Amino acid sequence: LYALADREKRVYCEAIMALHNPDLPLVQSALRRLGKIRSASLDFSQLSSKYPAFLRGERPNIFLRELGGGCLMDLGIYNVYLAYLLFGQPDFISAESVFLPNRLADACGAALLQYSDKIVTLTYSKPAQSRIPSQILGDSGALTIESVSQLGEVILIDSEGQRQTLCRPRTRKELMAFEALDFMRYTEGGYLYAPYDQARKAALAVSGIMEKIRHSARGFGF
Repeated sequence: LYALADREKRVYCEAIMALHNPDLPLVQSALRRLGKIRSASLDFSQLSSKYPAFLRGERPNIFLRELGGGCLMDLGIYNVYLAYLLFGQPDFISAESVFLPNRLADACGAALLQYSDKIVTLTYSKPAQSRIPSQILGDSGALTIESVSQLGEVILIDSEGQRQTLCRPRTRKELMAFEALDFMRYTEGGYLYAPYDQARKAALAVSGIMEKIRHSARGFGF
């Protein structure tokens, strides 16, 4: 799709909220205040509104692997995006998944991204709702993130336990507007516009990480 867009001198963009959120640079810069980061745990577990229908024996498309459904593709991608945007390309990837009956799609999963100096754990689930924030841990403090997809309620906690709120939750209208604004900038700047090129590189890198997760986790059929 990117090759086609380039040939036609058009813009193609992935609509990922965190990527287009203007609070992202605040989160990235806050990492320097944590000291040496050795571990992070990023979770996106959200009880699907379609899960009761699935339990009744229906087949919602979000739970059909042949239609691109499943937890990794629907929720886990936000974890992968944030991990890449904050820490870059991992050195090694391993993963496991739990599948719904009849192997329709993955219900939940976990991926381990290993870097030379840290481990980042990703967890994601559609039949359950998370109640605690994600965390990034350094030897000088910690960062908690209420939502990996929206970067809502990001709090810096120093080594003495003092808390500082860095980002407030955004409304869905704001989040969608940020995506639209970036897309407008990309189209006005052209397909060689530097921020568009950075977004494209991130999308391709994340796609590669997602593929490695599917290959590593048993049950995806590779």
